[in-house]
Formats: sequence, C-alpha cells, structure tokens
Amino acid sequence: MIKKSSFSKKWIISRRKIYKRNDPSIIEKAIRALSLVEKLKSSEMSFVFKGGTSLLLLLKEFNRFSIDVDIIFNGKPEDLEKFLPKIIDGECFTHYEKDIRKNNNNIPKSHFKFFYNSTINNRENYILLDVLFEKENYPEKVVVPIEHNLLDTEGRTVEVVVPSIDSILGDKLTAFAPNTTGISYGVGKEAEIIKQLFDVGTLFDHCENISMVRTSFNVTAQKEIGYRGNRNSFEDVLNDAFDTSLIIPYRGAVGSEKFRKLQRGITSFSSYAFNNRFNLDQAINKASKAAYLSQLVLSNINDFERYNPSINLEKIFIENPKYSKLNRIKKTDPEAFFYFKKAIELLEEKKATHGRRKT
Repeated sequence: MIKKSSFSKKWIISRRKIYKRNDPSIIEKAIRALSLVEKLKSSEMSFVFKGGTSLLLLLKEFNRFSIDVDIIFNGKPEDLEKFLPKIIDGECFTHYEKDIRKNNNNIPKSHFKFFYNSTINNRENYILLDVLFEKENYPEKVVVPIEHNLLDTEGRTVEVVVPSIDSILGDKLTAFAPNTTGISYGVGKEAEIIKQLFDVGTLFDHCENISMVRTSFNVTAQKEIGYRGNRNSFEDVLNDAFDTSLIIPYRGAVGSEKFRKLQRGITSFSSYAFNNRFNLDQAINKASKAAYLSQLVLSNINDFERYNPSINLEKIFIENPKYSKLNRIKKTDPEAFFYFKKAIELLEEKKATHGRRKT
C-alpha cells in the first residue's frame, strides 16, 4: 500500500533528486495519480487501467511522467457513482466533481476531477480520471503491482489489470494518427501528440508479438473510427501514423506547418520526460520506430528486425528519391536510419506487390 509519506514535500523533493531538474509539482501529480489507481482498486471496483500512467507500472524503466488516470469500466455511469465516494478520505483526496465537457464524438466517456491539497505549492490541485464505459477488447491483459520508485510503500501490495505491452502498443498506434483517429492538430494539444509518439517508440523497444499488436490496433481503430463516424480505413490510420512520423526527420521540408506544431509539442513535452531530456533528435528516433511499426502492421508481416549496433550500415542507403533525405540521419542516429530504411523497404515491397496484382 502507498504510505502517506509519499505525499509529503520531503519525499517528493527526494524523488526530484533522482529525476533531476523535473518540476516537483509534476512528480507530485504522478504520485497522486498512482494513488488514485490504488484507491479505485481498493474500492472493489472492476476496471482495466490503461493510458500513459499505466506504463509507469507496466514498464519499470518508462521514462516519462504521466498525471492522468484512464480506465475502462464495463458498466453504466450510475454504477460507477457507487465507487467514487469511497476514494475520498480527506488525506489523499478531499473531494471530487464531474468535469462536464462538450463531446463532438460518440465516445461513451466521463471525466472526473479528484482534488488534493498540494504539499509543494500549498494550493488545491486535481488528478483527472477519464472513464470509458464499454467492454474492453484487449487481446491480452496482465496483472501488475502498484509499485514504483516514485512511491513509498509498505504492507500489502495492490495489483491492477492493464493491457499487455503488445496490446497497449496497438492502442497507442491509433492515438498517434492526428488526421484520422488520434489527437488532432490545432487544438492546443501538440504535446499530447508527442506523448503518443514517445509511448509508441518506447513500447516498440519491448514488443514481442506484432500479430498481437495488429489485433489490438484493428480492434481499437474500428472503435475510434466508429466513434468519429468517418470513413477512414485501417490503412488510412496506419498511413497517417507513417506520414506523421516522416514529418519530424524532414524538419519542415515536408509539412512545414505541422512540423512547427510538432516542434512546439516536443518543447512542451520535455517537462514530462525524466530529467527534462527530450529533444528533436530523440523525437526522430521514436518516429523511426513508429514508422516501421505502422508498416509492419499494414503489411501483415509478423517477423521484424531489431537494430544491432554491430550492423555495418556504411554501404546501405535509402535509394528512393522521395525518402533519400533520410540518409542524413545515418551519421547522427544509425538506429533511427535503420528503422526508417526497414519501413520504406516494406512500403516499396507492398507497392510492388500491388503493382504486380494489377498487371
């Protein structure tokens, strides 16, 4: 269980010494978010914990803070209200209220603010709980303990159900598609787009089963397309993720206005990265993995290659003139070059196969 000392200024400052230069109020929010998850689980509520904060538990070396809580609840809003009052204990959270929002989509979701008194700035603050009311369809789930070095714990460990790495990666890939199923440009949430990119790139390093990723992607994309009532196909979403991945390494040569927005997102996101370290070069690295993953899912290929520093890339180039500018990356980040090269190979192979079928 999470100890009260986790909320103290002394403890939070001690965590700041580990995560150098990070805003202590963000560290505090991450601690409170995990505390909210523990209290939801202790209320005997049945749910699946997903989203960025769940990755703090799923990946022990996940290198970004997340301060919201996203859950899937297979019940009605009135059923949920039986559990929420149990969260309020006057210590971790003082009260909660529903956050009424205009919903332009048909997503069955509610939002709640759980308030606490900050020990960092002596002001009232809140953690946002997003609840999706539907039956979860992740192809694989795992049970993880609510443990992290952000937390001071003792006694019984509370466990929570989360999507597996491969399952949540498929989900996250749909979120990194700003023109179709993801967070859109131009709504002041460019940092959210970069968060999805960061998560996709990080999860890719740990994924094992592309078939599982694809299954999860298909299920999630189908839901998101249905919510939005548009005519996008799975292929449209994957092409969107791929095209967005290429905007970043081109540094404005393609999609200049979108690149400027993504640049702003990278700058804003850096305060959530451990040690405030996230820049354009790191974003390019994550983008290369998102590009490769999108083509793997699109091509129905399950075998994939990992970059190995021992690979000699000296005589390997991207020949296609449309993408040849990516060759410049090889000197500064051979890993990113490797994944962009693999992504484009799959893209060209798919086009060649399609061309042969037409003839």
